[in-house]
Amino acid sequence: MNLFSDKPNFHKNNILYNISDGIDCFVVFEILRFYNKILVVLRDDVRLERFSKSLNTLNSKLNIIEFPS
Repeated sequence: MNLFSDKPNFHKNNILYNISDGIDCFVVFEILRFYNKILVVLRDDVRLERFSKSLNTLNSKLNIIEFPS
């Protein structure tokens, strides 16, 4: 799945928000094709656990650091 045809041009003030549950980890996975490090903030521990498991399923070699609220 390729969500972006070219390298996304993000600046410090660019924020992706209101991404549906389930689609969010695919978007992050696609962004990781272009960038080595990104920061993802989720609103609660339930979403954090779901997101981490989903992203780990897509690529088990990713280094995910979790800071629960």
